Amino acid sequence: MNHLCRVIKAPAESKAFWITERHKKGDVHVHALIKTVVKGEIIKQWWEKKYGRCTVDPFDKSRKGSEYVTKYIEQKYNDYDFVV
Repeated sequence: MNHLCRVIKAPAESKAFWITERHKKGDVHVHALIKTVVKGEIIKQWWEKKYGRCTVDPFDKSRKGSEYVTKYIEQKYNDYDFVV
């Protein structure tokens, strides 16, 4: 995620909050809220090329994305960070 944040900061100032989610099997995936002028499709293509599957959706207040992402903060073994 730090690498992605450096990539999207190159063309413009960006901000992000991300958190990993660990599953019992040991799998890890990332949820993030990102504010940037970089188009979601560019982020998706970059991530998929480097790491695999990725979904990018525009922010929608009615979906309560911030609640969805932050619900993992208190779970054991998860990691998170704010990047500004």
